[in-house]
Amino acid sequence: MPTCLSNLCEGVAGTKEKKVLSWDDFLLAEELDYFRRLVYEANPEDFGTHYVQRNEPNEVSDEESIKTDGSEEEDDENDTDDDEDPPALSAEMVAMLASMGLAPPPANGSSKASKPTQITKNRLRTSSFLRTAWFGTGQGLKIFQQIRERAANMLGLDPTCAEAPQIVCYPGGATYFRPHHDSGRLNEKFDAVELGRDEHGAARITTVFIYLSSHDASSGGATHFGHLQSGQQRDDTAEEEQEAAEYQGIRVSPKAGSAAVWSNVDINGVPDVAMVHEAEQLNSQAFVTMEKALSDQSLPLKMGLNLWFTDRRDYPRPEVHLSMSCAETILYAAQDVHLDV
Repeated sequence: MPTCLSNLCEGVAGTKEKKVLSWDDFLLAEELDYFRRLVYEANPEDFGTHYVQRNEPNEVSDEESIKTDGSEEEDDENDTDDDEDPPALSAEMVAMLASMGLAPPPANGSSKASKPTQITKNRLRTSSFLRTAWFGTGQGLKIFQQIRERAANMLGLDPTCAEAPQIVCYPGGATYFRPHHDSGRLNEKFDAVELGRDEHGAARITTVFIYLSSHDASSGGATHFGHLQSGQQRDDTAEEEQEAAEYQGIRVSPKAGSAAVWSNVDINGVPDVAMVHEAEQLNSQAFVTMEKALSDQSLPLKMGLNLWFTDRRDYPRPEVHLSMSCAETILYAAQDVHLDV
């Protein structure tokens, strides 16, 4: 095992602490600028086919990749093929997607597509997430390749072990990822992790999370590792313990261009429950107009790039995933719809 990765797994000798590395200025200035342009402009020149698909978080992990051909996993045997087709997107949504270089789903969409997000007065039900898959072809693919190779070299890993990178956007005032583990599914008590493998037989061993926006400690939005340092487990059934847990562990505040790096497994390759983490809520509740958001990028968003290294060489699919589309986020902000979960 490479020395850097071995140090991540072993942590601090004689304690239960684990290291979360911080790489300052990991991205080059032109790379950071490219990502901001990608998220806010969705330049179609750098990418090929676009499609929109919704995944139910209880059925598919919030961080699972979606297939390159736009299809979903096969339905459970209890599902039927006579489900109604999902309602078409509103004209406003189609216009917004088009303005940002995104193509809406086909009019005769498959009945296997999940239902669209429901909007009620002053409330957006975030029971489903809009995902857009981007197939890197031009400048985008080149940038992702050089970032992947840079991270792999710093960790002493094979760059071909990396999954397709995933861009994530977190709107201000909403929480989308509660405590989770990148290598598998947590049990109900948050004290064990079942190793998960994708359709290629690969498991996520190391996470490199690259911040694309900056937020100070008072603004929230930190990556919180609640099990580190103290070694205590979080118990969501006890309100007092849960409140106390909010002040435990390690918090990494977002700084644009920097990266947080950690191993998801111990020295024996077993998922390490101590690496459970969550994206904390942004405190900002300010909303801006669509024009202002597109012109000066002032919409309160936390943006990041997930880069996972697996235990499989020559990992397939070089495409890039954009999760929780900023197009939809900006549209809701322009309508002054409060995000509440």
